[in-house]
Amino acid sequence: MEFILSMVLYYLLSGWVISFGLEWMMRKSQMEVTAFERFTMIFLWPVMFGICVVFFLKGLLEKD
Repeated sequence: MEFILSMVLYYLLSGWVISFGLEWMMRKSQMEVTAFERFTMIFLWPVMFGICVVFFLKGLLEKD
């Protein structure tokens, strides 16, 4: 149970850090970020990144 809790906390922390960087870049380009966009950046960005890495590694390790 402790392992699962720590993984969830790392997941949320990484989502927060990445979304902070994305929002900072958006603000520098004069774009506004809504509350829904903040929520999706924090919770879904790590998922999308993880899926990308998994499929990249899967394709890289596949034998032709």
